[in-house]
Amino acid sequence: YKSLYKATRGFNNECRVGEVLYKGTLPNVGDISVKRLSHDAEQDMKQFVAEVASMGSLHHKNLVPLLGYCRRKDEVLLVSKYMEGGSVD
Repeated sequence: YKSLYKATRGFNNECRVGEVLYKGTLPNVGDISVKRLSHDAEQDMKQFVAEVASMGSLHHKNLVPLLGYCRRKDEVLLVSKYMEGGSVD
């Protein structure tokens, strides 16, 4: 969490590129996108984390690879390479 917090300058609004999406930079990785999601129910969070973990194994030329994720309290941070031009969701 600390490295993602630092990469996005504390999830600063200047790094925000979408409603819940931030651009950051990690050493030895380059520009990244950090999607900041929150969940209320613990069971929903467990299921969500399991699904995210399985997403890491998906590979396709039209998919931006998931570099990793971080769970902190009621929050999940999804990390992927930053793609210029914005989100397609």
